[in-house]
Amino acid sequence: MMDYPLLVHQFLERASVFSPDKEIISREGDGAHRYNYAELMKRSSRLSNALAELGVGVGDRVGTFAWNTYRHLEAYFAAPAMGAVLHTINIRLFVEDLVYIINHAGDKVILIDPDLVPILEPLVSR
Repeated sequence: MMDYPLLVHQFLERASVFSPDKEIISREGDGAHRYNYAELMKRSSRLSNALAELGVGVGDRVGTFAWNTYRHLEAYFAAPAMGAVLHTINIRLFVEDLVYIINHAGDKVILIDPDLVPILEPLVSR
């Protein structure tokens, strides 16, 4: 029986200790992005630190508006590791749905893939 909660960031911590060189491959544009669990752990930790510097803390929501890439994977581990809640925003929603969801969720920060900025930028004032 476990006497501690099993949290999502613990999966990455375990993988970075026991399989640090195991390759992770994700699609990136027309090619592939390759790195390993040790690098994923390092990058996720850096993202956690950057979010903390932006004022994100325990219980705050971190939105993501991103494609399913290695950067999004890093956010999946970074936010929960610092006690924040990851809120994925569906990139295929209609503009009015995006406005409602973003305003209702109360995200402290939204991580956006660069090529998706033109979709959200006009919504800033709404």
